[in-house]
Amino acid sequence: MFTHLTRALGLAAIIAIAIVTLVPGPMRPHSGAPAAIEHVVAYAGTASLLVMGFGSPLAIWALLSVVAAALEIAQYFVPDRHPAAHDFLLKALGVGIGVVITIVLTAVKARRPSSSAPEHSGAGGGPGRDETMPKEKGPPRPDAGPS
Repeated sequence: MFTHLTRALGLAAIIAIAIVTLVPGPMRPHSGAPAAIEHVVAYAGTASLLVMGFGSPLAIWALLSVVAAALEIAQYFVPDRHPAAHDFLLKALGVGIGVVITIVLTAVKARRPSSSAPEHSGAGGGPGRDETMPKEKGPPRPDAGPS
């Protein structure tokens, strides 16, 4: 479910970026933040969603960088919009930031013990018996000690 959601949100973010990039200048929505911050944040968030949904961080970085370049070039044909190399670089930086942050957070999460893992209790610090562990079959082992 989470993978499907992040995929859908990532693809929707690409569409939203394309729309706001290709509308005429006066129609472009502004958040109030500097344009450089808007570019970095939009592409970082989109990259993060796509990496969570599809994996392949290098492929996502390459794909979104190509999308950023194509949209920047397409601004030549939009009234009151002007493509700029520094805008592309900010967008590519945002993609890189989103990819790296997602890789780091995924690695940190993978190293943490799951909070949903069953608690084990047993003498000697070893795992105890619970419904998640398979039961031993066959006669008791001679080295198992008294029961």
